Amino acid sequence: MKSGKHCLLIIGLPLILIACSEKHTYEPIILPETAILSETSNWGVVTSNFLRIRERPTRQAAVITGITKGMVLKIISTEGKKETLEGQTAYWFRVEYNGDLGWVFGAYINLFKSKAEAEENALKQQ
Repeated sequence: MKSGKHCLLIIGLPLILIACSEKHTYEPIILPETAILSETSNWGVVTSNFLRIRERPTRQAAVITGITKGMVLKIISTEGKKETLEGQTAYWFRVEYNGDLGWVFGAYINLFKSKAEAEENALKQQ
């Protein structure tokens, strides 16, 4: 029995050392930069003459309120997939405006990293 254990050690130990000494290379996972993964776009400015803020991220959802061109919105989050409406493809954005929370279609807003940038752009649109 002792010789069996020694034989196992003599054969097994080099195999373990060889297996542990191999260098593994892993391909990095590169995710596309999207509005969903980015925290750089926290503010938006309305680019259409009239934009509806809706209860849910769908065109059929009830309208909470309407806002006009040049208004500044705080971006809260983004719906997970793009949608095409009236020939334009964009994400739905959950926004806050004057205390109201709702959803707007992203094709009708410009995104900015800071509130100051958004406000500066809004002044140019008026």
